[in-house]
Amino acid sequence: MTPSFTKRHVVFVGVTGLLGLGYLAAMAIVNPRYLTLPIFYEPGAFMTFAGLAILARMVGFSLATTGSFALDTPVYTAAMLCIGPGPAAMVAFVAMTLRGAFDWGLRHRSGERWPLRVSLAKWLFPPAVSGTIIASVGLAFDTRALAHYEAAGVHVAIGTFALLALGILVLQFATVLVSYRLNEVPWPTIGAGIAGPGFLGELAFLPLGFALAIAHRDHHVPTLAALALSYVVFSYIFRRMAFALRSVRETSQELALAEVVGRTVSSTLDVEEVGRRVGMALLDTLSAARGIVLTVLTGPEGFGHAYVRAIDRAQKPAILEAVLDDLEREFERTGRRARRIRSEVAPCAGPVVRQPLRAPDGTAEVGYLSVVMAPSAVPTPRDRRILAGIARQTSIAVENWRLYSMATEDGLTGLYVRRYLESRLREEFERASRTGGTFCLMMIDVDDLKKVNDRHGHAAGDRLLRTVADSLRATLRGMDVAGRWGGDEFAVLLLDMAQGDGLEVGRRLLADLKQRTFQIEDQRVTPSVSIGVAAYPECEPLDPARMLAQADAALYAVKHSGRKGFVVAASADRPGAPGH
Repeated sequence: MTPSFTKRHVVFVGVTGLLGLGYLAAMAIVNPRYLTLPIFYEPGAFMTFAGLAILARMVGFSLATTGSFALDTPVYTAAMLCIGPGPAAMVAFVAMTLRGAFDWGLRHRSGERWPLRVSLAKWLFPPAVSGTIIASVGLAFDTRALAHYEAAGVHVAIGTFALLALGILVLQFATVLVSYRLNEVPWPTIGAGIAGPGFLGELAFLPLGFALAIAHRDHHVPTLAALALSYVVFSYIFRRMAFALRSVRETSQELALAEVVGRTVSSTLDVEEVGRRVGMALLDTLSAARGIVLTVLTGPEGFGHAYVRAIDRAQKPAILEAVLDDLEREFERTGRRARRIRSEVAPCAGPVVRQPLRAPDGTAEVGYLSVVMAPSAVPTPRDRRILAGIARQTSIAVENWRLYSMATEDGLTGLYVRRYLESRLREEFERASRTGGTFCLMMIDVDDLKKVNDRHGHAAGDRLLRTVADSLRATLRGMDVAGRWGGDEFAVLLLDMAQGDGLEVGRRLLADLKQRTFQIEDQRVTPSVSIGVAAYPECEPLDPARMLAQADAALYAVKHSGRKGFVVAASADRPGAPGH
């Protein structure tokens, strides 16, 4: 994705560019013989080096994700030795200014919009800084040593050229490195960008630059033309190599991302965990992403569950609101209704890239994978390709979760089904037997459900069951396991809990239900349940079936006593003893 820029980075490049421009302007006024007048004395030489520098800049490539880069320092160094450091500084200024304008045109054509201050700062920084460095370094050296190398010696000319080039390179790369760090570019990225195609590439081209200076000094036009053509061709080859290396890195990154998501899909049925892992992987891959949201649809009109990952945790509500706004517009565009609770949080600024998650048959949408980008970022084809590929894998995980939920959750209450509870009861019994742990089994019967059904209909009875389920969710811990046993019965596994604590949970449930009175027609209904609690090891059950029988016996001791709405503890010698 398009890189974003920190405020510190923009201020640094803007201020540095303005200072450099002011320095060059002052030098042009104070000492025109050094900076500008030599151009009028040797316009042909200036045009020759300026044309070569422009061609070298135009075949440049991106470096460390923050701007264009070209292997043009040897051209400027040759120009310093042949026409002077002042005109060489102007060569660099003209070439980099034109490349900046070209880059701006490419961004404008692609629809990418940078803030005006950012565009001006990034445009001004390279030519002003490079021009200032070249003009200043030239003052410290005898730049006419090459012209008199027969008297001074070839080694003097070569040494002067090498010192000039290294001085320019070190100062330029040091300034760029500071700007990278202020833009929070990581050190590995800086190292790969500068030490590889950057600094070492410039060093590799230094002999060719020295040959250009020799050919120009001897006025051997065919040799100069051949060297200039070779310089441009080699620069283009270097550009293609840099693109190929970046492509390999991106492909490797995409494969690593696909592997992470693939492992996630195959290792968990927890859709929240899927959202967390996929979000983290995408945030690491998409540089301009500010947040990732996995939205799972629960029906034709609802957005259902949403799982948010963000670079800044404080931005999570704003990122979620931006995605929900985007989904709402999509639902309206396709003629679907969308129900959601609106938040007072302002949506996060920046474009939202959305990819639907489809069922295996490719028709129904089961959710969406959305990326909230930085305000100035524009999605690239690679970004959309990555998101589409990850969405295909994520849709498998979501569909697995939906199938698992259908197999393990009761459709009316949203609690677990009896088959799952029986399986967990066996697991917990084996675990407690092996480790000496403890747990409780609560059997719960909804009081007077048949009366409610007969008097007000099954819709009222369903409401009563859902109310009991809601109370269970509010009363129990996250680690406890609650489910609908069948009809008007529920069962709960209280993990790592002794019988006395289990009785206390039952009392809290009874108290909570009294607060959930609801109106049906002209009658108010106060939910009530009867509870039997069996515990391991207090009840000394021999196996899960015996423990279940003990809890059932305690429950029915309440029902048969005629005192509904009580919790009773089971024991080994007696089926049930009053607990409340």
